[in-house]
Amino acid sequence: MAAELRNQLEAQLAKTPVDDGAVLDMLKRIVEVPMTLELLKATSIGRTVNNARKADGASQATKDLAASIRATWKAKFAKKPSPAAAVAAAAKPTATATAAASPAAGGAAGKERRASAGGGGRKFEDAIEEIPKYDDRFRMNVCKMLGKALFNKHRTLRVAPMEGALDPIKTAVSIEKALHNEITHTSGGSSGNDKHKKKLKMFVANINSTANPDLAIQILTGKIAPEKFVGMTPGEMQSDEMKKKKEEANVKAMNDAFMAIKPGAISKSIRCGKCGAKETEYTQRQTRSADEPMTTFCVCLKCGNRWRFC
Repeated sequence: MAAELRNQLEAQLAKTPVDDGAVLDMLKRIVEVPMTLELLKATSIGRTVNNARKADGASQATKDLAASIRATWKAKFAKKPSPAAAVAAAAKPTATATAAASPAAGGAAGKERRASAGGGGRKFEDAIEEIPKYDDRFRMNVCKMLGKALFNKHRTLRVAPMEGALDPIKTAVSIEKALHNEITHTSGGSSGNDKHKKKLKMFVANINSTANPDLAIQILTGKIAPEKFVGMTPGEMQSDEMKKKKEEANVKAMNDAFMAIKPGAISKSIRCGKCGAKETEYTQRQTRSADEPMTTFCVCLKCGNRWRFC
């Protein structure tokens, strides 16, 4: 009976527009069918009734009846929890109840989660309000640029849970003060000069470098003090891995230079550090920048020892 009514209803719903009277009559007949969960699953009649609720051309009375049938079946055949599950659900406190019972604990947990994300849960726009107000606009810009770089690294590298973690904005202010002191007092320059701008650009680039996250971590955990940081060269800021690669490249370049040299001059005054002989062949090459002295490559003609000096 239910399967037959479903087929007839589907045939009516396939028409455009639908015969509203016929659809309404079939829905009334469906209401009279003693429906069971097994019958509902076997015939899929619930889906067809739901389609009648949305049929084009159906009257409001038809749509309301289809919705009523659907709601009745849904309430009647909704899956009910087992007695054991019902007892467990009743005993388990909800998240809302837990938060209401202990708002302080919930707030502390949320605050801790935000802090672990970096920057103490603040937005950068709010955090920069902590920067001191200087009359010097350039100094203010330095604080903001360093603050933004350190604030973002504090968050992305999750520095907050680390031992000795510092506030990124306060750290930026300390670095700016050290840099300003280094430029104006130690170097005898003025705020905002070319050297000041060049150093700022170099600092921000190295802090933001994705290839060297250890630098930002060491700054934000106090392992590199602001006074030390502003005096560091780009080479000193490099990661240990990069320094090792650079050293290996220098050694390779030196060996290549040794292999490439042509017969050089003979010296009777350069003493071999290995055998003590003063029979040395040497040549000179410009291996560094033009303003640096040339490098002298030596080969002992007696024992074959090789060395270099500047």
